[in-house]
Amino acid sequence: MTVTSLLLLSVAATAFCAPQRQPEPQTIGAPGADTSPKPLWYPQFQVDFNETMGLFFFQARTRGKWWYDAVAGVEVIDRVNGQGDRYCGSIHPFTPTPCRHLVTQGNRYLIFPELKQCCLCCVAAQGCGILSRRWLDDAEFLGTTHLYGKEVYKWNKRGMQDNFYYTTADEDQLPVELYQVPNDRQTLDTSTFTPEGITPDLIEVPRYCKPKCPLTSVCTFLRVGGNSAHGKESIQEPF
Repeated sequence: MTVTSLLLLSVAATAFCAPQRQPEPQTIGAPGADTSPKPLWYPQFQVDFNETMGLFFFQARTRGKWWYDAVAGVEVIDRVNGQGDRYCGSIHPFTPTPCRHLVTQGNRYLIFPELKQCCLCCVAAQGCGILSRRWLDDAEFLGTTHLYGKEVYKWNKRGMQDNFYYTTADEDQLPVELYQVPNDRQTLDTSTFTPEGITPDLIEVPRYCKPKCPLTSVCTFLRVGGNSAHGKESIQEPF
């Protein structure tokens, strides 16, 4: 056997015995992987808010408090002045008076405590239940920005309009703002946020509550036509 033949056999043996190169493992967060944060919606919370609502030439500002409890299936939203709210304002458009949304047992009541008035607006089968805890599941993440001096995450949940939702840019994702373009901006006070449920006294339906809201209110449309944006879970926020 020639020297050349021996060299060829040696090279072939070396190539056969050499370990095969394995593909590099893919790292989570590598280019092409979706690393955007998923929106967090707390199952229970209480938070104060400031709200600006407008339609055409009309604009209203108010303060309020939001209690949400998906565990118990109840929700309460108080506004110091309900004129700007599309539901309360359809009953008392010219009277600046407090208004409460109370959702309990699948019924949505509108309560005007100073006027001693209350009526059943609509029910869950008509789209009037509490806001679904999963309403942000298909929201589009728009990145990180700054709002009111805070670094925040921003999402868009498209419905009948754009609904921009902002949270603190950290693992807690405290709610900062819900902007229902272009007519409702609800700014949430993170310093008042607590992940707690609703006390029983808040979900008592007044004895003077009527079985139906006035025919001229937006509740009539909801009772007749229902709502297609959030199915049977919510007419409230965002819409």
